[in-house]
Amino acid sequence: MKKYISAFNEIDLLMEGLFERLNIGIGEINAYPSEDMFRIIVNKTEVESLKSINEMFAKNYFSEAHRLMSQNVYIFVNWWCDNLDFMSVDIPSLIASKEKELIISNAGKLRSGNFDKKRL
Repeated sequence: MKKYISAFNEIDLLMEGLFERLNIGIGEINAYPSEDMFRIIVNKTEVESLKSINEMFAKNYFSEAHRLMSQNVYIFVNWWCDNLDFMSVDIPSLIASKEKELIISNAGKLRSGNFDKKRL
């Protein structure tokens, strides 16, 4: 459950940031296209958080993780469910591309010798 808490905290912060940029409250979220909002959040979410949330759905852990969700995260998870139905965002492909970016950026750090040995 710890990895879900970390992912939920990240999603909560991203959602708050989105609300702040749009100058809206949580009650006004339905005035905006959920598909676009979902796309914005998943594109800014770290790959490990996306993998954790994807695993939660794949392994049917939603009911266990539900009690850990804030209202913002619950809205995001509902968007995720809608996305599973309509596939507006290909989550596995997004995860793969984010992992590829991470590998490429870490490979560049290895070549230049500028890297954090603790992360390797």
